[in-house]
Formats: sequence, C-alpha cells, structure tokens
Amino acid sequence: MLLGLAACSGRAVSYYPDGYYDRQDAGAAEGGSGDRDAGPASDGPMLFPDGAMGDFCGDGACNGLEACETCPDDCGICTPCGDGACDAAASEDCASCAPDCGLCPTCPNGACDAGEDCESCSLDCGLCELCGDGYCTASEDCISCTPDCGGCPGCGDGGCNGATENCTLCPDDCGECASCGMGGCGSDETCFSCNLDCGVCAVCGNGSCEDDEFETCVNCPSDCGVCPVYDCLEMMMCVFGCGFDQIDLSCFNLCMAQGCADAQSAANNFLECAIDSVFSGQCDGGGGPGGGDFGCIQKACQAEFTTCLAGFC
Repeated sequence: MLLGLAACSGRAVSYYPDGYYDRQDAGAAEGGSGDRDAGPASDGPMLFPDGAMGDFCGDGACNGLEACETCPDDCGICTPCGDGACDAAASEDCASCAPDCGLCPTCPNGACDAGEDCESCSLDCGLCELCGDGYCTASEDCISCTPDCGGCPGCGDGGCNGATENCTLCPDDCGECASCGMGGCGSDETCFSCNLDCGVCAVCGNGSCEDDEFETCVNCPSDCGVCPVYDCLEMMMCVFGCGFDQIDLSCFNLCMAQGCADAQSAANNFLECAIDSVFSGQCDGGGGPGGGDFGCIQKACQAEFTTCLAGFC
C-alpha cells in the first residue's frame, strides 16, 4: 500500500509500509513509471543523487506530504473528529471539525463565504450531494449532515448549546426555526429539523429502520423486518393502543394493514362502531369525546365484537 509521495529537487519518492520506496524523475512520476528499489529504505534520511534531503515516513519529522493518516510514526495517531476534544495538534478547527470545535463565527450568516463548503458549513452552503442517502459516511457528521448522522452529543438534553446547536441542528433543545410549518422545505430546514415541511429522515433500503412511526414493516420490510399477521382481536388491541384522545391515522393504518383479509373486514366494522360510540359521548370514559372506555365499547358494539372474536386468520 502506498503511504505517501514526496517531491524534492526534480526527484520523487513514494514510501511503503514495508520500508521500500520508489524513486522517479518528477516528469516521469506523472506517467507512473519508475523503479521500486530492491532494498529497504535506510533508517536515516535519504540522500538523492543531487544531494537533496528526502522527506520520508519514519525520519521522526512530520513534514512534506506526511500526515497522521499516511504516517502515524512521524505525525502521531489521528484523533477522530467527534471525540469531544478540539485537537489543534491534529489540525482540528471549526472548519474541519465543528462537532469538537464548534461552529465558525461566520456559520451561519446566510452566505457561503470563502473557506466554507457543504462539509464545514452546510447551514450556509447547503447539504452535500450524498447527504440524505441514509448513510452517515466518514465525510459526514452531526453538523454537516443531521439527516444521516442525527444530532450531536448533547442534543436533547434540554439546553441549547450555541457552539454546536441551533434550530436547524437541534430543534429539540433550541426550538423549531421560524420557517418550519410554512410549507416547502427551506434552505435552513431538513427532515431532521422540520419534518412538517421536509418529510421524515427515513431511507428504505439502507438497513436501518429509522422512524418506527413512518418507516415500518408494511412499507419497508427490508429495513424493518416482515410484519406479523394479526387476527381481528390483535388488530383491535393494536388500534386501541394508538389512543383515541387524538386520532393517529398512521398508527391506525399500520395496525389495520397487518391483518389478514377476513380479519380486516371484521375489524373495520368493529372500529367504525367503536369510533361512533366514543365520539357520540356514549363511551367517552367520562373524559369527554375521545377518551374511550373499552368495556363500554364492547357492550355498545357487541355484535361487531363477537364477529371480530371469530375473525381468526
């Protein structure tokens, strides 16, 4: 595996982990020609034919084209961005590692300034092309791509940390942006910050069941697994688990979709009767329309309930 390439006074040298190296004329290097030396590189600095000192991995100095990724012996082991420490020795700063070092002073200011890009300041420059594909890759983090990577550590603790959080990066702590809910997914909105305008952060086929309310075994079995088959009574228990204080159609639909055909017919009849009895006040449980008293519903809808009990799959 090639570790690095250093150029020096018209000569080029490529370093390998086994200590061998290639030497090439600089002009020939572009064409990929050159001879790999038959012996290992020396323990000391290499002298080129013209007398110039070569930079190589293992000379004790982090220089030339060496970095922690290509030569940890000289440059040290890379400190991963996201460990909570802003490590200047590892060249971390607000532009290269905002999760550790905080947002740069100009991010966001509404303009994609010089030195900013989709990775360092997606709030001004927009999301990178691959952000939103459902995979949090090495080039993405909780600042540059919340749709794939989620919020930074601390998001959700109730305190809005201005260094790494705002209404776009952590609406749970900082509140929703003013534009959320106005229709249309704005430049300061993502599925993470405003699913009302941008939809939910769920990508079917990435191996992760991201949102158990909207990405389910019904619409994405490859991520969420195959749905169990419910009989009528199991469907009704699922529906009543959704609650009646606020009608949650997505929850109702998921419960109903998992029943076999015969059970769905019986369940639909029982559910229509149950909803009528609750919202008419007959079986509101004393809490007003929407409360729901299952014992009362069973009596009011006895015929439908009896049929439902027989609705096995």
